[in-house]
Amino acid sequence: MNTVASPLLDSLLQPQADDNTQSTLRRSGRTLLEQIGLPTARDEAWRYTSLRSLASKAFALSDVDAAARVVPAPLQALILAAQLRLVFVNGVLRQDLSALDATPQGMRIEVGASESPTVQPQSVDAFVAANLALAQAGASIKVLADAKVEIPLHLFFLSLPTAAPVAMHTRIGIELDSGAGCTLIERHLADGNAAHLCNRVLDVALGSDARLTHTRQTSASATMNSIHSTRYRLARGAAVETFELTPGQSLNRHQVDVELIGDGARFVSGGVQALNGRAHSDVQLSVQHRARDTSCDLIWRGIADQRARLGFTGNLHVDVGADGADAKLSSKNLLLSPHAEINTRPVLVIHADEVKAAHGATVGRLDERALFYLRSRGIPTARARVMLTHAFAIEALQALSAESLRTQMSAALREAMAGFVGNDADER
Repeated sequence: MNTVASPLLDSLLQPQADDNTQSTLRRSGRTLLEQIGLPTARDEAWRYTSLRSLASKAFALSDVDAAARVVPAPLQALILAAQLRLVFVNGVLRQDLSALDATPQGMRIEVGASESPTVQPQSVDAFVAANLALAQAGASIKVLADAKVEIPLHLFFLSLPTAAPVAMHTRIGIELDSGAGCTLIERHLADGNAAHLCNRVLDVALGSDARLTHTRQTSASATMNSIHSTRYRLARGAAVETFELTPGQSLNRHQVDVELIGDGARFVSGGVQALNGRAHSDVQLSVQHRARDTSCDLIWRGIADQRARLGFTGNLHVDVGADGADAKLSSKNLLLSPHAEINTRPVLVIHADEVKAAHGATVGRLDERALFYLRSRGIPTARARVMLTHAFAIEALQALSAESLRTQMSAALREAMAGFVGNDADER
């Protein structure tokens, strides 16, 4: 427990005009934040994420002009191309940019931060507590039993420049009833020199035999700070496929907690952290096998160039009685610069007898022989590096079964990497 004051903590705890009328949830979040304080390097889960720079900054708790801010044309075109969407600008839901009139049959969407998150007190860190205390924007999404929603739901989180940096807290709750299915596409976009703190909590609950596909993509930014928390709970026979692409920000951290609470539940996760400059990214992925015949397959790739710092922890835990569990973790990483840093930790804890489990983690460099082969065939060095790096990272797309999503994310992956592994200049 750490309660040392800092400009960040002080700004998150500053008095609110509605302190006397806050909900029980918001009051409890504030109390937890006061008790917990900011994590330090002594906290094992934050071992590879330094908050020294972030903690020294103060943030405004809202952008009073968010509802009127003009979204740049390229971002607006990207948003308007999505048929079903929720759009948040600097932490505020923009009804004028969102599109919910054609919500498919079987789906219900209510705007406003969910007042019934299922996060447990023992899993609450300072940023989840701050979200509970301060989030006023968000949505509650429900897919009714046996409804198969074919139109993807897009969640856009836009960060636009302001005179002073803003701490943006949004909370989304998603519930899929038995037999339901849908696709969620999450995009975090930053424009210009926006230097905000984006603190997003997403809570997902799947009923028996429900299906969810979830992709998440952030934009590269040398000034943005993103700290996100996602929790999935899967009942009997439910299945989740996720893919995440993180090109790198000043600070990016994602805590993912998965509970396989029903027999036969399955979780598949793929991800690529592709960092350059002084970007920092840390993904903490924890999967709890609590029932029989559950399975998970985690396929993550990391790439670090220049002075980037990358962290990944995959924690697989098989409870007593979770016989028949099948847990797999693959974390492979490429160092493209002697100044970059990669820390990867596979953790496997098993308390059951009839279990299949495999995990592996590697850190290496591009194969010089493969690079030489491509150059000998007339391919410029920079382009050859792009080809090899993309081929290395694309393995993570195995997590997605939908070909259309694999194609989209493959193109996004190639675009994200091209900027730091070289361009198509004719190098020999």
